Amino acid sequence: MRKRFFLIILCFFYINIALEAKEKLELPAYIYNSKAIDAKAIAMGEAFTAVSDNASAVYWNPAGVRQVEVGNITVCRKVSEETDADYDELFADNPLEAKKLRFVGLVSLGMALSFKPITRYSGIYQNKQIELKVNQYSLVMSEQYTKRMAIGLSLGYISSQVTMLDTTVPSANVSRGNGLSIGVGLLYEASDSSKIGFSIQNVPGYIWWDDYDRHQLKTHMRTGVSSKPAEWFLVSMDYENIRSTKKEYYHAGIQQTVAENLFFREGIISEDFFRSSDKRAYTCGIGYEIKNFVIDTAVKTYKLDNIDKDKVAEYTISIIIPSHTLGSKVKQR
Repeated sequence: MRKRFFLIILCFFYINIALEAKEKLELPAYIYNSKAIDAKAIAMGEAFTAVSDNASAVYWNPAGVRQVEVGNITVCRKVSEETDADYDELFADNPLEAKKLRFVGLVSLGMALSFKPITRYSGIYQNKQIELKVNQYSLVMSEQYTKRMAIGLSLGYISSQVTMLDTTVPSANVSRGNGLSIGVGLLYEASDSSKIGFSIQNVPGYIWWDDYDRHQLKTHMRTGVSSKPAEWFLVSMDYENIRSTKKEYYHAGIQQTVAENLFFREGIISEDFFRSSDKRAYTCGIGYEIKNFVIDTAVKTYKLDNIDKDKVAEYTISIIIPSHTLGSKVKQR
């Protein structure tokens, strides 16, 4: 009798779970892979994990926030892109599509606040017209753990909304989601002229939807080294692993001080360790600093993965505005 009663309760329990189970939200794998930010970082081939010396460290390596000695505001914006490809081909794997604003960050005294759009997606996926909007608001705290090592923690709140229109059965649904993303970073000063950086995002990361099943965000890991053998020269290299798309990237970049407060940068990004020219991106840019105001520009050129292998040139600009009450340079430009 007890055994039968137990089985009835157990069956009721599983039936209840099944009734409460929500539909899984199917989306392209790359949809939450936010675009790289900061013109300085992009110009250096996105090899910035062991540099991370401005507010964009929120994205590249939270531990780097500690390097910014006093307050400033950073704004990053994509200016334009040039290509012969059509709109659908250009933004086929781009979660932000034509969105211009890429990042706004405020950093001071080892802490940072930031806003970053992650996705502005509009397209048809598995017979459904999808409109997806995702933003992330982050709080970053960084501490000098030892004399040579800084650690950083990023806490991100994710605000999202998705509209689903079924193209086979006339129906539409609008659902809101709230999420959490945690990231950690390490920055180790191996010597007076070299650093080692490591960061990982979404450990864990989740979005809870009103009408759909919880979505787990895949980890995004970076590690890199940087060296400054001379005051006028900086070199950096990164390895990147994106679990959602199961892709690996290799980054390398340099910065040269060509005149007082004037910097020239260039870099390269490769998906297959620099073996195939079709899977490479080339970057370059300049930066200028005057009285703690900084303007950085970047150009990134690459080929699309379409039939014609169309070339794309993306132009990005970042502006750093120091606080009027706390105006000082970062430790390393």
